[in-house]
Amino acid sequence: MALNPETRSRQSTASWSLCDLEWLYADTHAAFFTATSAPGDNYGHVDVAVPSRLRHHISSKLPLTSIRVGVKDKFDLAGTKTSLCSRFYLQTYPEKSQSAPCIQRLLDLGASIVGKTKLCAFAQWEEPTEAIEYTSPWSARADGFQSSGGSSNGSGAAISAYDWLDITIGSDRIRYLDTPGIMGRDLQQCRHFAASWYGDRLESAVPDVLDQPVCVG
Repeated sequence: MALNPETRSRQSTASWSLCDLEWLYADTHAAFFTATSAPGDNYGHVDVAVPSRLRHHISSKLPLTSIRVGVKDKFDLAGTKTSLCSRFYLQTYPEKSQSAPCIQRLLDLGASIVGKTKLCAFAQWEEPTEAIEYTSPWSARADGFQSSGGSSNGSGAAISAYDWLDITIGSDRIRYLDTPGIMGRDLQQCRHFAASWYGDRLESAVPDVLDQPVCVG
Protein backbone atom coordinates (compact mmCIF):
# COMPACT_ATOMS: atom_id res chain seq x y z
CA MET A 1 0.00 0.00 0.00
CA ALA A 2 1.31 3.44 -0.89
CA LEU A 3 1.88 5.71 2.10
CA ASN A 4 1.49 9.48 2.23
CA PRO A 5 1.52 10.27 -1.50
CA GLU A 6 2.28 13.83 -2.45
CA THR A 7 1.38 15.60 -5.66
CA ARG A 8 3.60 17.82 -7.71
CA SER A 9 3.70 19.22 -11.21
CA ARG A 10 6.64 19.76 -13.51
CA GLN A 11 7.38 23.04 -15.20
CA SER A 12 8.29 22.23 -18.80
CA THR A 13 7.59 25.73 -20.16
CA ALA A 14 7.14 29.17 -18.68
CA SER A 15 3.84 28.14 -17.10
CA TRP A 16 2.71 25.25 -14.94
CA SER A 17 0.38 22.67 -16.46
CA LEU A 18 -1.94 20.23 -14.71
CA CYS A 19 -1.21 17.80 -17.55
CA ASP A 20 2.15 17.22 -15.88
CA LEU A 21 0.66 16.26 -12.52
CA GLU A 22 2.44 13.41 -10.77
CA TRP A 23 2.04 11.45 -7.56
CA LEU A 24 5.13 11.24 -5.40
CA TYR A 25 5.50 7.99 -3.43
CA ALA A 26 8.12 7.01 -0.87
CA ASP A 27 10.06 3.83 -1.63
CA THR A 28 9.22 2.36 1.76
CA HIS A 29 10.56 -1.11 0.90
CA ALA A 30 13.87 0.15 -0.54
CA ALA A 31 13.09 -1.65 -3.81
CA PHE A 32 14.30 1.08 -6.18
CA PHE A 33 17.89 1.97 -6.88
CA THR A 34 16.95 5.23 -8.55
CA ALA A 35 13.87 7.06 -9.81
CA THR A 36 13.74 8.44 -13.34
CA SER A 37 12.46 11.74 -11.94
CA ALA A 38 15.66 12.18 -9.91
CA PRO A 39 18.37 9.78 -11.14
CA GLY A 40 21.38 9.30 -8.93
CA ASP A 41 23.11 6.99 -6.50
CA ASN A 42 20.61 5.69 -3.96
CA TYR A 43 22.21 5.27 -0.53
CA GLY A 44 18.80 5.22 1.15
CA HIS A 45 15.20 5.36 0.05
CA VAL A 46 14.04 7.32 -2.97
CA ASP A 47 10.81 9.11 -3.80
CA VAL A 48 9.25 7.84 -7.02
CA ALA A 49 7.28 10.26 -9.18
CA VAL A 50 4.39 8.45 -10.86
CA PRO A 51 2.55 10.13 -13.77
CA SER A 52 -1.21 10.59 -13.71
CA ARG A 53 -3.14 7.97 -15.66
CA LEU A 54 -5.67 10.61 -16.69
CA ARG A 55 -3.11 12.52 -18.73
CA HIS A 56 -2.14 9.42 -20.69
CA HIS A 57 -5.71 8.31 -21.33
CA ILE A 58 -6.43 11.68 -22.87
CA SER A 59 -3.25 12.15 -24.89
CA SER A 60 -2.32 8.75 -26.30
CA LYS A 61 -3.66 5.52 -27.78
CA LEU A 62 -0.43 3.55 -27.59
CA PRO A 63 -0.99 -0.01 -26.27
CA LEU A 64 1.02 0.41 -23.05
CA THR A 65 -0.19 3.91 -22.28
CA SER A 66 -0.73 4.60 -18.55
CA ILE A 67 1.09 1.40 -17.51
CA ARG A 68 3.66 2.21 -14.84
CA VAL A 69 6.83 0.14 -15.03
CA GLY A 70 9.92 -0.42 -12.89
CA VAL A 71 12.99 -1.80 -14.68
CA LYS A 72 15.74 -3.94 -13.17
CA ASP A 73 18.94 -1.90 -13.01
CA LYS A 74 20.89 -4.17 -15.33
CA PHE A 75 19.07 -2.83 -18.40
CA ASP A 76 20.28 0.46 -19.87
CA LEU A 77 17.84 3.38 -19.74
CA ALA A 78 18.76 6.60 -21.52
CA GLY A 79 19.50 9.44 -19.12
CA THR A 80 20.47 7.18 -16.22
CA LYS A 81 23.46 5.12 -15.18
CA THR A 82 23.35 1.34 -15.00
CA SER A 83 24.67 0.18 -11.64
CA LEU A 84 24.29 -3.62 -11.53
CA CYS A 85 24.05 -2.70 -7.82
CA SER A 86 27.83 -2.25 -7.69
CA ARG A 87 29.35 1.07 -6.60
CA PHE A 88 32.51 0.38 -8.56
CA TYR A 89 30.55 -0.34 -11.76
CA LEU A 90 28.34 2.71 -11.19
CA GLN A 91 31.37 5.00 -10.79
CA THR A 92 33.22 3.52 -13.77
CA TYR A 93 30.67 3.93 -16.53
CA PRO A 94 28.91 7.13 -17.61
CA GLU A 95 25.23 7.88 -18.00
CA LYS A 96 23.67 5.95 -20.85
CA SER A 97 22.84 7.84 -24.02
CA GLN A 98 20.41 5.25 -25.28
CA SER A 99 18.18 2.55 -23.85
CA ALA A 100 18.53 -1.20 -24.33
CA PRO A 101 16.42 -2.24 -27.35
CA CYS A 102 13.91 -4.16 -25.20
CA ILE A 103 13.46 -1.12 -22.92
CA GLN A 104 13.26 1.34 -25.80
CA ARG A 105 10.43 -0.73 -27.24
CA LEU A 106 8.49 -0.29 -24.00
CA LEU A 107 8.96 3.48 -24.22
CA ASP A 108 7.88 3.48 -27.87
CA LEU A 109 4.72 1.59 -26.88
CA GLY A 110 3.84 4.28 -24.33
CA ALA A 111 4.90 2.66 -21.04
CA SER A 112 5.82 5.00 -18.18
CA ILE A 113 9.13 3.87 -16.69
CA VAL A 114 9.19 5.33 -13.21
CA GLY A 115 12.54 4.01 -11.98
CA LYS A 116 15.16 1.29 -11.89
CA THR A 117 14.87 -1.45 -9.29
CA LYS A 118 17.62 -3.02 -7.23
CA LEU A 119 19.17 -6.40 -7.90
CA CYS A 120 21.81 -8.60 -6.35
CA ALA A 121 25.30 -7.34 -7.25
CA PHE A 122 26.09 -8.28 -10.84
CA ALA A 123 22.84 -10.29 -10.87
CA GLN A 124 24.37 -13.07 -8.76
CA TRP A 125 22.27 -14.58 -5.99
CA GLU A 126 22.64 -12.89 -2.63
CA GLU A 127 20.73 -13.30 0.57
CA PRO A 128 20.01 -9.98 2.34
CA THR A 129 22.73 -10.66 4.91
CA GLU A 130 25.26 -11.04 2.08
CA ALA A 131 24.51 -7.70 0.41
CA ILE A 132 27.47 -5.40 1.06
CA GLU A 133 27.40 -2.39 -1.25
CA TYR A 134 23.65 -1.69 -1.17
CA THR A 135 21.02 -2.95 1.21
CA SER A 136 18.55 -5.51 -0.10
CA PRO A 137 14.90 -4.59 -0.58
CA TRP A 138 12.44 -5.36 2.20
CA SER A 139 10.03 -8.15 1.43
CA ALA A 140 6.32 -7.34 1.43
CA ARG A 141 5.48 -10.90 2.48
CA ALA A 142 4.35 -12.00 5.94
CA ASP A 143 6.17 -10.09 8.72
CA GLY A 144 8.36 -8.13 6.28
CA PHE A 145 11.52 -9.99 7.26
CA GLN A 146 11.27 -12.78 4.70
CA SER A 147 14.27 -13.17 2.38
CA SER A 148 14.27 -11.06 -0.77
CA GLY A 149 17.13 -13.08 -2.27
CA GLY A 150 17.31 -13.57 -6.01
CA SER A 151 18.83 -11.42 -8.71
CA SER A 152 15.53 -9.63 -9.47
CA ASN A 153 14.80 -8.95 -5.80
CA GLY A 154 14.02 -5.26 -6.31
CA SER A 155 11.53 -5.93 -9.09
CA GLY A 156 9.83 -8.61 -7.01
CA ALA A 157 9.68 -6.49 -3.86
CA ALA A 158 8.37 -3.45 -5.74
CA ILE A 159 5.50 -5.18 -7.53
CA SER A 160 4.43 -6.97 -4.33
CA ALA A 161 4.60 -3.86 -2.14
CA TYR A 162 3.30 -1.00 -4.28
CA ASP A 163 -0.23 -0.86 -5.67
CA TRP A 164 0.71 2.25 -7.66
CA LEU A 165 3.05 0.15 -9.81
CA ASP A 166 1.66 -2.08 -12.58
CA ILE A 167 4.57 -4.09 -13.98
CA THR A 168 8.22 -4.65 -13.15
CA ILE A 169 10.90 -6.01 -15.45
CA GLY A 170 13.21 -8.66 -14.04
CA SER A 171 15.38 -11.21 -15.79
CA ASP A 172 16.19 -14.90 -15.68
CA ARG A 173 18.35 -17.39 -17.50
CA ILE A 174 16.45 -19.52 -20.00
CA ARG A 175 18.34 -21.71 -22.46
CA TYR A 176 21.59 -20.08 -21.28
CA LEU A 177 20.37 -16.60 -22.24
CA ASP A 178 19.70 -13.82 -19.76
CA THR A 179 16.15 -12.90 -20.69
CA PRO A 180 13.93 -10.02 -19.52
CA GLY A 181 10.70 -11.09 -17.87
CA ILE A 182 7.51 -9.58 -16.55
CA MET A 183 6.33 -9.43 -12.95
CA GLY A 184 2.82 -8.30 -12.17
CA ARG A 185 -0.25 -8.85 -10.01
CA ASP A 186 -2.85 -8.92 -12.81
CA LEU A 187 -2.39 -11.87 -15.19
CA GLN A 188 -4.59 -10.30 -17.85
CA GLN A 189 -2.47 -7.18 -17.76
CA CYS A 190 0.70 -9.31 -17.94
CA ARG A 191 -0.70 -11.07 -21.01
CA HIS A 192 -1.53 -7.77 -22.71
CA PHE A 193 1.85 -6.32 -21.76
CA ALA A 194 3.79 -9.32 -23.11
CA ALA A 195 1.76 -9.44 -26.34
CA SER A 196 2.32 -5.73 -26.95
CA TRP A 197 6.01 -5.91 -26.05
CA TYR A 198 6.90 -8.81 -28.29
CA GLY A 199 4.12 -8.52 -30.86
CA ASP A 200 3.41 -11.31 -33.31
CA ARG A 201 6.58 -13.17 -32.32
CA LEU A 202 5.29 -14.08 -28.86
CA GLU A 203 4.73 -17.77 -29.56
CA SER A 204 6.10 -19.46 -26.46
CA ALA A 205 6.97 -18.77 -22.86
CA VAL A 206 10.42 -20.20 -23.63
CA PRO A 207 12.55 -17.79 -25.68
CA ASP A 208 14.71 -18.64 -28.67
CA VAL A 209 16.49 -15.28 -28.81
CA LEU A 210 17.90 -12.73 -26.38
CA ASP A 211 15.58 -9.95 -25.20
CA GLN A 212 12.36 -11.92 -25.61
CA PRO A 213 10.05 -10.98 -22.74
CA VAL A 214 8.54 -13.76 -20.65
CA CYS A 215 5.86 -13.56 -17.97
CA VAL A 216 7.53 -14.89 -14.85
CA GLY A 217 4.91 -14.21 -12.23
